[in-house]
Amino acid sequence: MVVDDNPDHLLICTIVFQKKGYRVKGLPGCKEEGELLEAVERFRPDLVFVDHNMPGLCGADLVKLLKRTPSSANIPVVYFTSEADIESLAKEAGADGYCRKPFEIADLLATVERYAA
Repeated sequence: MVVDDNPDHLLICTIVFQKKGYRVKGLPGCKEEGELLEAVERFRPDLVFVDHNMPGLCGADLVKLLKRTPSSANIPVVYFTSEADIESLAKEAGADGYCRKPFEIADLLATVERYAA
């Protein structure tokens, strides 16, 4: 699952992941906590990428929500941003890892393989 308010990022990730045989669900940000939890419950992802800067709930809020909800607490979450301090942002949010934007396709796929295996 990829949560990102940028439609270009959602499209690129969807194409790249589908070409590698992954099921992908793109979510263009969240205005309410229930929106993310419902999508996770229906889709049951093995991995969630979460963008940092989004209108509505920011990435840190979404990561914290996933990690404190029993049904999603064990799903690996990768923080996804172009912010310079991505490592500290990911750690502060409670993410399992991070992937810097702009990304190289090989790095994106290596991140999926690292956390979704």
